[in-house]
Amino acid sequence: SSSSSSSSSSSCGVDVGILGSDQQQSQQLVATCDYVLRESDDSSTEDRDREDTLTNNSTSNSTTSRFDVFEALTKVKYPGSFCAGGKADGSTSTSRTCTTIPALPAAVGLRVDGIGNIPLPITDLHAKQLRDVSREIKGSPCQNVLRLDPGKFQIKNPAWDGALRMLLRAVAQKLGVKADRVRARLSMMLLFGKGSRIGECCNTYKADDVLGTMIIQLPSSFTGGKMHVCHVPDDDAGIATETYSFDLGVNSDSAYTCHYLCHYADCMYVIESVESGHRIFLMYSIRHDRSFAKPTASTLRPSMVSLERSMAQLPPHRKMIVVPLKRRYKVASIERKGIGALDERGRSYAEAIRVAGKGSDWKLLIVEGTRDDTESPPDFYSYSDCSDSHFTTRSSRPRLASAYYEDGTRVGAWHWISDVIDLSVCCRDGSGDGMILAPSSSETSNIWGKGDITSISRPTYYEHVENIERTKTYKTTFILAYDTGAEFELKCLSGRRAVNAAAKQVSSAQDYDLLQRLVSMFESTPACKMSTDACLSLLQMVVGPKGADLGGKRVLLAKGILCRLSDDCEPNQALFDLILVAIETFGWNKLSDSVSHVLGNEQPKHILTLRQFLVRVDFILTVRGRCQLLRENNAKEPSYLNDYCNDSNNISSFISWCDKISLSRTRSSLKAMISQHGWDPMKRVVDMCVRLIRKQQNRDQARHPVDELLKRIDLLLMLHSMHASCSTETYFVDAVKDFIAKLGQKVSGVYRRDIFLPKKEIIKLLHLLFQYGANEEFISFGLRLCLDETHIFKGRYCSGETNVTKLVRCIQNQSKSPSESRSLASDLVVKCLLPCSGSEIASGGENTVCSAAHVRAVLEAFSDIAQTEDADGKLLIHHAVTACATNLHCVTDIFNANRKAASVMDPVTRLYPFMAAASEGNVESAFKLLVADPSLIPSCMDSTSNGGKKKRKRALPS
Repeated sequence: SSSSSSSSSSSCGVDVGILGSDQQQSQQLVATCDYVLRESDDSSTEDRDREDTLTNNSTSNSTTSRFDVFEALTKVKYPGSFCAGGKADGSTSTSRTCTTIPALPAAVGLRVDGIGNIPLPITDLHAKQLRDVSREIKGSPCQNVLRLDPGKFQIKNPAWDGALRMLLRAVAQKLGVKADRVRARLSMMLLFGKGSRIGECCNTYKADDVLGTMIIQLPSSFTGGKMHVCHVPDDDAGIATETYSFDLGVNSDSAYTCHYLCHYADCMYVIESVESGHRIFLMYSIRHDRSFAKPTASTLRPSMVSLERSMAQLPPHRKMIVVPLKRRYKVASIERKGIGALDERGRSYAEAIRVAGKGSDWKLLIVEGTRDDTESPPDFYSYSDCSDSHFTTRSSRPRLASAYYEDGTRVGAWHWISDVIDLSVCCRDGSGDGMILAPSSSETSNIWGKGDITSISRPTYYEHVENIERTKTYKTTFILAYDTGAEFELKCLSGRRAVNAAAKQVSSAQDYDLLQRLVSMFESTPACKMSTDACLSLLQMVVGPKGADLGGKRVLLAKGILCRLSDDCEPNQALFDLILVAIETFGWNKLSDSVSHVLGNEQPKHILTLRQFLVRVDFILTVRGRCQLLRENNAKEPSYLNDYCNDSNNISSFISWCDKISLSRTRSSLKAMISQHGWDPMKRVVDMCVRLIRKQQNRDQARHPVDELLKRIDLLLMLHSMHASCSTETYFVDAVKDFIAKLGQKVSGVYRRDIFLPKKEIIKLLHLLFQYGANEEFISFGLRLCLDETHIFKGRYCSGETNVTKLVRCIQNQSKSPSESRSLASDLVVKCLLPCSGSEIASGGENTVCSAAHVRAVLEAFSDIAQTEDADGKLLIHHAVTACATNLHCVTDIFNANRKAASVMDPVTRLYPFMAAASEGNVESAFKLLVADPSLIPSCMDSTSNGGKKKRKRALPS
């Protein structure tokens, strides 16, 4: 082991490392570097923090596309950075995997001639002994730094050389050079103690094949000593100065593991003063193969600037790119080696993206995509004779199968990525707008390669040959990179659910910066839509008191939010109320376009329910009223509002006829709207609502019980009471007809017996029936009502008790006043009972005739109705002799209730009751009435003889 180390040391050659002599020190570049040192947030990571953003001669607000990133990536000659550093312990991987930066053994086995084995971290005693055998580097940049030549110490750990070779390969990838073109030569060991530091300096080498320097910090316990690496480009390069800072594990794990740092030879660096403890550096010169052109930091950075700019200027919602690889990698290889499993081209792409995206925290993943194509042969080919070129292909949308981090660990929560990712090609010619970086869409077949036939569906004996289909599955591996700072915007691309979640996050945190980012993404991504609740929560932030701090941005934010309401989402009452507040705050002219978008311009973009329509009309009428109040401020009233509210044909074209209408809610809504806006702008809306309600109830009568008809009637009564001059007679007539038809429904050939009405509703129904019902319709209805054909009264019948008896008691108990009860009883006899007294209906297979008992039951309860005149001045006997002349019992009962009525002339027909009975052919009724007052005969003769100017000439006998 000792001889092997000696041989290795002797083969290193002449030391031409840094700070070798006074002459070399005089040749050091000590030019001033104008840069700002930036601290690292996480000392355990190998990533550096960028100091300055790149300066661009073009406008800073310009944006790029994914194809610009592809062009810049293909032009990168040296895909790396001018410096890199971090831990070299392999702690970011599992025990069976390799990382991009392999582990150096913590037990180095350091042995110094004249001292022996040196334990690490070095103790004060061994540091004193090491100082005695070393020499101090003298010169202005260096203070209290000791140097030990490679011939005076050895590394005894046999695993060191192999780990060092693996580290060199990783360093070559980070510097953007090929690993087989570089080698490392040990130059010296440096010892830093308290107060040791190196000022601004640049390493100089005599050999022309030196690419740069690699520093390995052995396990050391110290504080301070931060290192900064800077590159100052040429003045005409147009590139800004960059500086990276490395703490190399200070105050964390520097005592337990090795750290590394590498940089190009034309870079400057500074090592701050060590505050306490000791640290040991092994300095290696990185040599480049002379057969190839040697890159420098000055040649590397310009090749990366274009990629850095194109990635930095991507819009946030486009900061996800997919780089295709030449072949598919096995999952086991990716899990074992991580990004190290990729070939040289894939590693160079990954390193270039990682370096170019350091300023905005881009994350690299290795993903596997899959795509299923369904293929079928033409009709004139059999499956066995058909080649692949003849098959008709139906491609499915490519999807993400799995995702892995750089170290090979499987990504857990990657489902949002699978929802967002678009595994189609982005092209300059506009033939694709996906995320895969490729020159054209024709490269799709090259990207996915050859698929495997996974299933074949063959036809059965009875099926045709064209039913044969086969499924071909394509799988390939990609490098997926996305900006973690734009993850908020990227998640919104997966659909409305993600946008709603983002809106909830914004409103919950009341984060106005996130709100502006969300609205900005809306402007560049028109496909992003959100629900009504999400729109409401965001608009509340803008209109609320805290939104006043946004200044002039409030109007733009409000317009952007309203324009992103999904087309299939109807605003609710809360959102319409908030829009009214926004109109009062910002003015109608500024929000008119956005409100028009919410309303769908002249028509909504989807079918509305009746409730939604009324809410919408209420909002429109309110806006119209506000605009009329704002005419002094030149606020234009939108013309489409009038058309929207007044054109009934337009209204009925987008109302859902399948909506289950709540009549009580509709009644309250219409009442409130008429009270607020007046009858004139609401009359067409009312007409449409009534027609809609009737159409729905008549469409499926079995679903709508009688009480729904009564609610409809109650709605009509409310409308009539609010505006007596409105033409509600047609509505009432239609309602009465529907009610009669409802009671007349037959179930299995028998009239319905399951209709029950509350007593108050019966009284209300009677008013409407007697006021708007036609006589011919009441004949059948009144007969069934009085002959127990419909159970409109709930409960069992008492012995000998009919519906008429119950109806009489209901009128007595539920009427508001005696006059109302007498009027109802009179109408019941005249309009229902008398017309039906001589009719017959089928009941239970037998013919049943209405008897005088029904009339007698009413007269016994309301005896004074026979003495009461109606609106035409007619008594009950006048109606009886004409309506039921063939029924002597009815006429007799009415006559007995008021005998004096036999001597009263009908004011309409100018006939006495006996004359009217005789004209109807009822001799018995006429004789009975005449006997009651024979004195009417002379008066009748006088009336007949004196009725004309001339006496009628008697006819001659034949």
